[in-house]
Amino acid sequence: MAADHDHGAWTGWKARAYALFHRNPAASRGVVDWAQLQPDMQILDIGCGSGAAVIAAAPLLSDGAAFGVDPSPDFVRMAGRRARRLSNVAFEVAAAEQLPFPDQRFDVAWSVHATHHWDDLTKGFIETRRVLRPGGRFLIVERHDGDRSWGITSEQAQELSNTMADNGFVNAAVEERKAGRSQEFLISGEKSADD
Repeated sequence: MAADHDHGAWTGWKARAYALFHRNPAASRGVVDWAQLQPDMQILDIGCGSGAAVIAAAPLLSDGAAFGVDPSPDFVRMAGRRARRLSNVAFEVAAAEQLPFPDQRFDVAWSVHATHHWDDLTKGFIETRRVLRPGGRFLIVERHDGDRSWGITSEQAQELSNTMADNGFVNAAVEERKAGRSQEFLISGEKSADD
């Protein structure tokens, strides 16, 4: 799976255009539903972009909190502005490979349409597992490539699941789900309850 390593490319007009035209709001709402959130959970969105999934999750977390990280300062500023009225939301500039959180902080982590931008999948999975509590879940949502020039193939989705398992996640699995008009892959795994 080819990665887009140029985090500096997601600035200015390109970040604004991406937030407007390329994010699938249904996928952001979908991951919130698929996560089966409880009111006291702590969640993390890795590669949060303009913050849509974090903002969708926040009202469900009456005793919890939603955090988003993205390597693009422009996306983090945009997300912060969009969430300024939400008291249980925070955003930080950070990459998947170096998350600025203590061990075992989160119940659920997810990454929506972002893992293909990570510089190093293995380091990103290790970091994600580190910040999850025992029994915590990690959800990856990526577009099914279909007939378009973006998204990932079934084989690439299975590779993500295998890489997740190779880095200590249990019950790694791939499903196809509908999100609006798009077909999405939901790749999921859990941190062992004994971990």
